[in-house]
Amino acid sequence: MLQMEHDNILQQIELDRQRNPESDQGDLTDAEKAEFKDIAGRRVRLGLILSTIGKNSNLSVADAELQKAVIMEAQKYPGQEKQVFDYYSKNRDALESMRAPLFEEKVVDFIIELAEVKEKSVTPEELMAALDEDTEEKPKKKAAAKKAPAKKPAAKKTAAKKKAS
Repeated sequence: MLQMEHDNILQQIELDRQRNPESDQGDLTDAEKAEFKDIAGRRVRLGLILSTIGKNSNLSVADAELQKAVIMEAQKYPGQEKQVFDYYSKNRDALESMRAPLFEEKVVDFIIELAEVKEKSVTPEELMAALDEDTEEKPKKKAAAKKAPAKKPAAKKTAAKKKAS
């Protein structure tokens, strides 16, 4: 699993470089490859944790949810919707590859529903001190030449919360 995830990361970097040749920075260094190996390890562990929580909570992705995701994917390619539908209907592995992120999103939403958020007022100085303490507690790693891009924060829910099924 770890090697597959690492290969997926490297493949995505290669695709990004092919799409944007002007931003190509040459071959990856050993330090960058090691950092991507660490990222792959974190992703695999997170996936296993989310999978366990989802199974223990009897969460699943319904076929209707999967179909909705295929429709949303098809809408990304105006004029080629039929080809997208054909691709997913003929390629079961591709369809199942859409199920995993939907399942993970459902598990995260379930966890968020159960979370109790408590607000605490702090001064900017207290916040910076707490951040400094956190960075000092982490073990020091060798500095890598390149960091992975940050993910977008999750969108806030505005609709009424639904029970996870």
